[in-house]
Amino acid sequence: MSHPSSVSATTLILMYVVIFSELGISMPFWPVWLQEIGLTGVAFGVVTAIPMLFRVIFGPWLGVFLARRQVVGYFVASCAFCAAILMLCNAFFQEVYWAILATFFMSFAALLALPVTEGEAVSFCRQRNLPYGYLRSLASFVFLVANVGIGVLIDVMMPGTLPILLSVPLFGMAILFIRSGGSQGFRTQRQPLGWSALLAPHQRVLRIVLIAAALIQSSHAAYYVVGSIIWTQQGYSPTAIGIFWALGVMAEILLFMFWRRGQGVLNWRLMLMVAAALSMLRWLFMALTDELIWIILSQILHAASFALTHLAWTAMLRDDVEDNVQLVAQTSMGALSGGLFMAIGAILSGAVEPFLGAGVYLLMICPCLTALLMASQIKKGA
Repeated sequence: MSHPSSVSATTLILMYVVIFSELGISMPFWPVWLQEIGLTGVAFGVVTAIPMLFRVIFGPWLGVFLARRQVVGYFVASCAFCAAILMLCNAFFQEVYWAILATFFMSFAALLALPVTEGEAVSFCRQRNLPYGYLRSLASFVFLVANVGIGVLIDVMMPGTLPILLSVPLFGMAILFIRSGGSQGFRTQRQPLGWSALLAPHQRVLRIVLIAAALIQSSHAAYYVVGSIIWTQQGYSPTAIGIFWALGVMAEILLFMFWRRGQGVLNWRLMLMVAAALSMLRWLFMALTDELIWIILSQILHAASFALTHLAWTAMLRDDVEDNVQLVAQTSMGALSGGLFMAIGAILSGAVEPFLGAGVYLLMICPCLTALLMASQIKKGA
């Protein structure tokens, strides 16, 4: 028996706003801050890898463990609050150990905040027959605004203001999740199933789509880790590189906003196959040419490599996965796409880029091809 969702549309929107504000600030700027206060070498690599490691080690089992005790909301709120306080400590006492502690708590807050919100959004949209893409396009827009806006603020104000700016969405996350009343306020956290749900024979399609989508998403590793470095080596200015990144996010936003019209043409299986094929094309463009027109086209294809893959994954969850499996499915996706697979891709990209240059993108075709072959094995009626 399904339960009515206790999370309102307003709460979901606000959750997306604070989470993607935090991500939009921390992803591009927090590593720079760590270097500025003296974290380098192996220590820098370990600290920046903490979010990936946490997703792999703690993600799926911790989410279910806490949800069954109805404390996920309290856990996220506590970690976000501690991270916000530590951010303020970073602003006034610029010592490495404050930054490491802040990274630790910020990573734990993000570990479950996004999977919980995504799971709720999928169930909310299914329950009311609403397009998920509208909600997700808002998140991408917030991420874009945070990227650009915080960069301008840091330039106008002082680099030392970054921790203060980052503390704001963290405090917002703490307030929202504590007000949601722990886990009982979330539809997908009532009696959640654990890992055994993914291993059940009737969840074979879920397992295939989970791995295939995670492989495509993890193919962005080279883009995230060395993409800006490669563009710099090709002679593009920081302003141009910023525009390239913004173009990719804008393409993502537009697909999220207008995809509802395409749902009648492609089911989620075909969406996944198209996303894999176009992702391969994107990385091929980026590997073989540094001409502006092809870079622009490759960034437009971010709508396929990221957004269409994400839409295929969420469409499958909406159509074929019960509410009590949403949490373990979403956290497992994070553990693979942003954790294990992404970490492997990041290490590989960093190691071979000095020798291959833009040719590193050819390696990113491999996970996409694997995903395409896996998706092609799913029965058409699935």
